[in-house]
Amino acid sequence: LAAAVGTLRSGTSFQKQVEAWDVLLGIVCTAQGTVRKTVNRNQGFVAGADGKAMKQRMVALLAGLAENPSFLDALSAWRLHPDLGYREEAWQTLQALLQLLPEAIVELRQVFAESGEVDYVEVAGAALQALGDEDAPEELLLQLDAGLKHILVDEFQDTSILQYRLLERLTSGWQPGDGRTLFLVGDPMQSIYRFRQAEVSLFLVAARDGIGSVRLEPLQLRANFRSQKGVVDWVNQIFSHAFPEEDDALYGAVAYSPSVASYPEEKNAVQVDIRVTDEEGEEDEAAAIADLVAGIHQEHPDWTIAVLARARHHLQPLVRTLRQRRIAYQGQDLDTLMDRQAIVDLHSLTRALLHPADRISWLAVLRAPWCGMTLADLDNLIRQDRNRPVYELLESQAAQGELFDSLSEDGRARWQRIRPAIEQALSWRGRVPLRRLVESTWLALGGPACIPAEELPDVERYFQLLEKISRNGDLDDFSLLEERLQQLFAQPGSAEGAHLQLMTIHKAKGLEFDVVILPGLHRRVSAADRPLLNWLDHPEFGLMLASLRRADSETGDATYEAIQAIQRERDRQETTRLMYVAATRAKHQLYLFGQVKPDGEGTKDPPEESLLGRIWEAVQPHVTWSRPVHTEVEDADTSGLL
Repeated sequence: LAAAVGTLRSGTSFQKQVEAWDVLLGIVCTAQGTVRKTVNRNQGFVAGADGKAMKQRMVALLAGLAENPSFLDALSAWRLHPDLGYREEAWQTLQALLQLLPEAIVELRQVFAESGEVDYVEVAGAALQALGDEDAPEELLLQLDAGLKHILVDEFQDTSILQYRLLERLTSGWQPGDGRTLFLVGDPMQSIYRFRQAEVSLFLVAARDGIGSVRLEPLQLRANFRSQKGVVDWVNQIFSHAFPEEDDALYGAVAYSPSVASYPEEKNAVQVDIRVTDEEGEEDEAAAIADLVAGIHQEHPDWTIAVLARARHHLQPLVRTLRQRRIAYQGQDLDTLMDRQAIVDLHSLTRALLHPADRISWLAVLRAPWCGMTLADLDNLIRQDRNRPVYELLESQAAQGELFDSLSEDGRARWQRIRPAIEQALSWRGRVPLRRLVESTWLALGGPACIPAEELPDVERYFQLLEKISRNGDLDDFSLLEERLQQLFAQPGSAEGAHLQLMTIHKAKGLEFDVVILPGLHRRVSAADRPLLNWLDHPEFGLMLASLRRADSETGDATYEAIQAIQRERDRQETTRLMYVAATRAKHQLYLFGQVKPDGEGTKDPPEESLLGRIWEAVQPHVTWSRPVHTEVEDADTSGLL
């Protein structure tokens, strides 16, 4: 202990000071990172009367530290500090990467050239290369420097490191007083695009240090010309507690800046509806939102209403409810192609034609609208033989008598109507491109007459996908087709003039609505992946690069974990900002919906990484609590159902 304190006082090297702090914290904390409750000779405190007074003072100090939030935060941060250097095996890995990655770039650019496509990183990197650098500028940079007098950048809070470097390069030759101006516009409290490599830390560093030789004069705008005073005051009250007290560029933390309302206060500004239940209450919540929408429409028929969710799939229960109630809405990228029944039927037809033994797909083809065979007929068809392919059951001469005894007259007529189209398709299988096979069969079956006209573009996208991924009239992997169908979104239904819009919070940024409804605030999204190669642009020290961990190693890399901890905290800070963006879209009224689980007489807190979790401590006094009512219903007799 004395040696560690002496090291810190002597002003030795940075590495020695870090090692000394590790020793001190090893005395203060357990291996799990919690503050010790007591100490003994293992920490250097001798037994007996001589050490008793010192031990008592140390225990009192530990008790005080355990109640000090600032110390606990600093302790958590320190425990995750990176290694001070690379081990020998790590150096070997990094040297191999330095040789491998340039070769990988060459191969990637070859792929770009062959496909005729590039990604954003390649475009931005090419722009930087075209400009050269300050010491060796290219001709393009010199031309731009001579003619470029003023630069204005909007939404600067969502700048990526490549964009930031480009701005640095463009202003590298500027001098104070030369008449050129750089104007950056942005609100760091609305930085929500980390998934596009945007980092709010760049905004904070630019505001503090400028960009290159260009120093910036801050101009802070506070007037809110969107929301009524009741909404503005509520947002100020809640988010002044949810946001951190001060900026921190490393962790992407932005201090809250309150707004001043320009419009007078109105009634019913904000309502927070939290349901207490152990069950998933998505359908109950959707029904409550549909009731709310209907009421608002009746009271304010000209008001616009937006339902904003963190992820598209969070809106699915509400979409189903709105369709059931025939409430018109507008929304984009809400339904995947596989959510449309027409595409499900086409998918079954594709599988049936390519795999005659796929009984489920064949039954789906017979059940689809172009045939419409009843469940009773389907059951009778396969009841006696549950192994043979369905088409063989329909066509086998030996089974004809049994077949026509099992199928009703209506079922026989339906099969005879589609039989020529199916026979023709099976004779073409493997001889024509897959798109032609499926599309011509669908047309012959009367598929276009079975769906609304607005779904025809979705059908065309399905055929385009078949054309793109099929080979020699077949599919190598059906899972690829299903995966791609989940990635393509159906065309939104026709709802022109609808005052209700459904979208994600990210799509709503920059927009405003009379009423904003935020559903499912307790829900989480998937955790971030652990990348193979992990690095960070540190705002003070530049590149932090972790070594790759060997697959056969059980030892974690301290630098890798330090970077992951920083990224997790940046994600948490952005979640708070995402909630702020959602709330500030409202002009007149804001409604929040969420769910918590019961815990004895009280409730459990929502997940910390959820939108509700980020404001939970501040929002609890504003909550309207509700508990779903369950009604006992006698079980119906289902013995006759297939």
